[in-house]
Amino acid sequence: MVYHKNSVLTGLFCLIVLLIMAGHSLAGTPEEGPGDESNVRSLVRYFEIMNTPKPLLPRTDDDFLKHRDEIREKFLKATGLSPLPERVPLDPHYSEPLDHPWCKVYKVAYQIWPEIYSVGLLFVPKELPQTPVPGILCPHGHFENGYYNETVQSRCFGLARLGFVVFSTPNDHYEDIPLGVSNQTHQIWRNVRGLDFLQSLPEVDPERLGACGCSGGGTQVQMLIAIEDRVKAATIAGLTCDFRELAFLAGTCCVCNYFADVMRFTDQPELSALGMPCPVQYLTMNDWTLSFEETAFPLVQALYAANGYADLVECRYEDTGHEYGRVKREWTYWWMEKHLRGGTIAESGTEPEELHLFDLKTLQDHKVTVPGQPLSALSEVYRANSLNLKPDLDALREMLGTDYALPPEQQEAVTPSETSQDGLLIRKVTIPGEGPLSIPATVLVKQDAPKPQPVALILDKDGAEMSLETGKAKSLIDAGYMVVIPEIRFVGGLSFDLLTGGKGNAFRTFIPCLDFLGGGDVNAVRAGWDRLGLWWGRPITGMSVTDIDFVVDFAITHCSDANPKEIRLVAGGSEELAVAALFAALLNPNITELDADLNGASYKNGKLPFVSGILRYGDIPQWHDLFERLRHP
Repeated sequence: MVYHKNSVLTGLFCLIVLLIMAGHSLAGTPEEGPGDESNVRSLVRYFEIMNTPKPLLPRTDDDFLKHRDEIREKFLKATGLSPLPERVPLDPHYSEPLDHPWCKVYKVAYQIWPEIYSVGLLFVPKELPQTPVPGILCPHGHFENGYYNETVQSRCFGLARLGFVVFSTPNDHYEDIPLGVSNQTHQIWRNVRGLDFLQSLPEVDPERLGACGCSGGGTQVQMLIAIEDRVKAATIAGLTCDFRELAFLAGTCCVCNYFADVMRFTDQPELSALGMPCPVQYLTMNDWTLSFEETAFPLVQALYAANGYADLVECRYEDTGHEYGRVKREWTYWWMEKHLRGGTIAESGTEPEELHLFDLKTLQDHKVTVPGQPLSALSEVYRANSLNLKPDLDALREMLGTDYALPPEQQEAVTPSETSQDGLLIRKVTIPGEGPLSIPATVLVKQDAPKPQPVALILDKDGAEMSLETGKAKSLIDAGYMVVIPEIRFVGGLSFDLLTGGKGNAFRTFIPCLDFLGGGDVNAVRAGWDRLGLWWGRPITGMSVTDIDFVVDFAITHCSDANPKEIRLVAGGSEELAVAALFAALLNPNITELDADLNGASYKNGKLPFVSGILRYGDIPQWHDLFERLRHP
């Protein structure tokens, strides 16, 4: 990958390169080293495997349409939009117009869910070249001050000057992940309703709608054309790239990029091409889109060309930072004119020097009455729609992604050491885990205990360092249990504290760019993995459940003194481990007893890691009651 050394995002590219190199170096025989280093190397490799881009194939005709419909169905489910919400009346409320030399500007509140309204800026040209004219949706993205930003105003006025009716939609943020509501849930639906609003205007030709945006606005355009055939021309600036270009270990990009399960089945280049034959223009620059023209755009071109639409996609690079400056805006004007009106304008020099932008205060003082409830009321809409749902094991497996776990690369458990002390056999083992991962564990067996022994799996945040003096393990051994203490992901040697430098700067050994990305902050790294888990459809809790399953399988198949019909799972001192223990016990019938203290943590009070949609089926009391009914009918 080539990148500009002076780019503010050099750290991101550096991290990706290092991750790829780490993955390649580990594809063969891994280097020997301390257990912690080996585990971290494997975790970095797991990160790279999970971020492998999904292929975009040049499907044609019915094959493409069938695949498109399958991806759309999965995509709508992942964004919480399946089934599509009811199209309630738009009920538009208009402000008084602001007068501009080329157009009238209105603030418009329009209804997107019952009693939930969004507010956009409408630009209606004073002179229309013909009636009706094309309408263009312009989501503003993450620009400071939203659609008041000078860059966003410039684009909207530039399009209005050319005779397009323009509607700029906002980039509000609200999510309720446990209910399955992500930022994409309302951003996509807001823009679908934005198209509805444009089509309702007498000045707009409902068959000629376009969309353009940069950065977060580019995300919104991409997500819209993934499901909407009404968009007849689109420009995506500073956005489309493989998801892995936005994925890193030491934190997150904006939370609006993350929604559940998407990387199980697709990637951003494919989403941007699902609207084919919609003409799509990609504008790239020195950000995460830098390599798009070389790596991903040829795949989009091949798809369009295979279906006879080779001239309906283009990619243009400008040697700038992450922005939507005049040159890129003029390329957008040219694209929209060509594909929405069939006309021809110059690719440069079409935006006048003076755009007559409004000052910030004028726009902030420009008011419209917004009826109804705030966006946060969306949680109540989704809660009401799931009142009849009950805890369901198939739904739980899907939400945790346990059926999507990578097969283990290590084939057999390894016992590097075994010692005896005061009649207690202490065995260190390495258990095959998901993909390249392994699970260190300590097995404690009282040698004179009756055989076969019931098994107690203890999940402790300190892993194998847990002292017998705490009484947790000792009391179980004295009661005749064989005790297994595993270090599952983010426990013991892979704790977030260790990974971020609290005990050993483990990630920095392999990924120097973490300093640039704030890798010393344990909360940033934890948030990074939480968000990545959403994309992968493998939340942290699901990863833990998978690891517990591997340990249970080890106890049953490799511990000759174990009683496979008596397996007790114990978790305490960590709500994250306790909830993983609960779900592991629900899904693994070999776990017969559960001792897990959640200390009052629940999904409703926000004290547990993300599991998207879990509250639509129940909170901790309902899932625990299901376990009791299954194990103790």
